[in-house]
Amino acid sequence: MKKLLFTGVATAIVTPFEESGEIDFTSLEKIVKFNLEGKVSAIVVCGTTGEASTLSYEERLAVISKVVKVVGGRVPVIAGVGSNNFVSTIKMISETQPLGVDGFLIVTPYYNKTTQEGLEKIYTLYSKQTNLPIIAYNVPSRTGLGFTAETYAKLQGIENLVGVKEASADMSHFASAVSLCPSLTFYSGNDDLILPALSLGAKGVISVVSNILPSQTSRMCEDYFSGKTSLATQKQLKYFKLIKSLFCQVNPIPVKYAMSKMGLCKNALRLPLLPISQDKKAVVDTELKNLGLI
Repeated sequence: MKKLLFTGVATAIVTPFEESGEIDFTSLEKIVKFNLEGKVSAIVVCGTTGEASTLSYEERLAVISKVVKVVGGRVPVIAGVGSNNFVSTIKMISETQPLGVDGFLIVTPYYNKTTQEGLEKIYTLYSKQTNLPIIAYNVPSRTGLGFTAETYAKLQGIENLVGVKEASADMSHFASAVSLCPSLTFYSGNDDLILPALSLGAKGVISVVSNILPSQTSRMCEDYFSGKTSLATQKQLKYFKLIKSLFCQVNPIPVKYAMSKMGLCKNALRLPLLPISQDKKAVVDTELKNLGLI
């Protein structure tokens, strides 16, 4: 097994915006501090939940730089640098590394997609651009492309490709990948499947729900790792309806609304995303109230 970048919960933080559409750096700092107080194990910035594809190149660098400064080395900061443009991803790796990040999360190409051989090629080339740890990100529901377990196995020999965020929600695929890849660290990319993933050997989760439940999600993982599996399972089930509500529309629409109700940021997104619909607000409100969050 390669050196772990983190164990437990890494929050895939939102990128907060002003109503004008500009980045709200004050709220960004508040969100990061809220997660640090919740004892998360790492922060992922400019991932899917961070609406990275709507940020300009300069904005991504500014957001990542701000997060690194606020974190101040207390936990690893993992920068999302992936896109469907290979050259742009290489440039992001090169220009993000000097900002002080601890690793990279790199999603598979979307829209133009590629073959399994293409995935082998690009991740091999990504790894040569940096000595920092890389986590591959598999989310076929968004990209239209998924890693096979056999491709993971071919890539596990790359020294600084240390892990995988597996968000396919296919637990059979997850089990197959873990069994074939003893030198890779797997993380759940699905909040509703944290415990099943841990039971199959995952070392944690890259989480959306921890934007609003950082301490609770962290304790769930801690309980599991300390052998309190029944207690961890109870917590997974306790938060199950809330987790489902956070995906009642496209992520991060519901979680940003929930965070706005909790005073963490404004309910502002960038097109093509729109604010949560009225009927879905009621769904999220119910679960927030049930857990005493509002």
